[in-house]
Amino acid sequence: MKQLYLEKSIGIDFQKEITSIALLGKTLRGMELLDYHIWQSGLNGSEDSEHQFTANLNDFMKRNGLKNIMGAFCFPRHDIILKYIDIPTPKKENIKDILEYEIERHVPLTKNEIYYDFQIIKKREENLYNVLIAVSKKSQVDHFIDLLKEASIIPSLVSLSTVSNFNLLSLIDYDRKILNAVIEISFRGVNISFILDGSVVYTRSIPSSGNDDWKKFLLERIVSNVTLETAATNFTEFLIREINLSLASYREVATEQDIDCFYLSGGGLLTMPIKNHLDPKITGRVRILDPLVNLQSSNYDISEKDRNFLTNAIGAGIQNHIKSDFRINFLPEALKKYARDHSLKTMLILSGIFIFVLFITFASAFFKEYLALNEIEYEIKKIKKEVIIADNFEREYEQISRQQLFLKEIQTRNPSRLIILKELTTRLPSDVWLQNLAIKQSAAVITGTADSTSKLIPLLEQSELFTDVHFVDSISHVKDREQFKIKLPLKSMTVK
Repeated sequence: MKQLYLEKSIGIDFQKEITSIALLGKTLRGMELLDYHIWQSGLNGSEDSEHQFTANLNDFMKRNGLKNIMGAFCFPRHDIILKYIDIPTPKKENIKDILEYEIERHVPLTKNEIYYDFQIIKKREENLYNVLIAVSKKSQVDHFIDLLKEASIIPSLVSLSTVSNFNLLSLIDYDRKILNAVIEISFRGVNISFILDGSVVYTRSIPSSGNDDWKKFLLERIVSNVTLETAATNFTEFLIREINLSLASYREVATEQDIDCFYLSGGGLLTMPIKNHLDPKITGRVRILDPLVNLQSSNYDISEKDRNFLTNAIGAGIQNHIKSDFRINFLPEALKKYARDHSLKTMLILSGIFIFVLFITFASAFFKEYLALNEIEYEIKKIKKEVIIADNFEREYEQISRQQLFLKEIQTRNPSRLIILKELTTRLPSDVWLQNLAIKQSAAVITGTADSTSKLIPLLEQSELFTDVHFVDSISHVKDREQFKIKLPLKSMTVK
């Protein structure tokens, strides 16, 4: 009998030099690697590379008979800003709102240029939380989401390689109370992360200098043992220096003796020689982070090199099927909701199929095989029609959601000038005469006279429209009245 999968999803690792894609299926017993594809000359920004990328995705989808499948993808660690900060607040639930106002203080980009997420690392003391913020350029995320949609892939997760490695580590039976390290070797350099209590407590990215000879071994399939050993020896010495620098930077651990195990990720053909050289030179075990650990993949004889290239793709894909302690997702909120709704619908449909097939399997022991097979065929045809109908509803839902989101953005970003004028009329006393009202993108400026201007600022500060109300010029006296000019910055609004 053909294997029944409760859910399928795709994991993709985007790199400039190479792109990896893995198709995962979830069963009652666990997860299985159903198919994978790795191709060099990944996305380098050119039109040709994007066309080739889309063609490869479509071929992969067609080969596996896929359409509208959930897809998680990750960017290289070097393309993401990670920063640890301390946030004072009595409740951790307030952190999201605090970051909404303070995120621009911590990154060299404006809020409109980024997508960001955060992870609470620990509570340092009363009313003080240590938080890891992750930031990606909005243009980068939106571009790859559009590429996935062209291949009928529904984005469910946009993350980074550090999270992918953490997800794979969570499938291994390791002691979470002891400090562990993950060392990712990629084309762009080396990433070192320390894991403790289910969190990435420290991460450091060491970019490549541009002329590292070891990088060529990431793509080579056949290399002489002498050349490989020489490169591994040189790289291990470099790696030990960077590990010591990372330990020195991480103030809460004294030496590498406190690290229980070093997990190597990526590295191509260099991974095993590096492990052999590194093991006797440090205190602590050294293991290779195998992406196929606890995954079934009996249909494929996967080489060591391909296993290393699949690490991030599989690590991203399994997050659709597990509850991870460390979750970073740059996906826009509207797409997150759509992915959750689609996943629920798919699960309900597949659960119905599974329950029905299970019932038929037990019933077949009491009925003739011919009648049982006919009944299964009839029900599957019926379910296929329902799936087609559900698929049409999903397309309509997506279109309506986009329209609704567009209208909400217009409503939020373009409040009526009449609202501001009405607010001024309501707030200002009857003795105030306005001579001029100027409304710009983010503020209004009023000029006029009043019997007394001392009470104007407190009255206007009570409004929900204005913030930081202040006099622009000094108060002047005209006859028996005071002439004023006040600036009224708007609260998070753009006036049209």
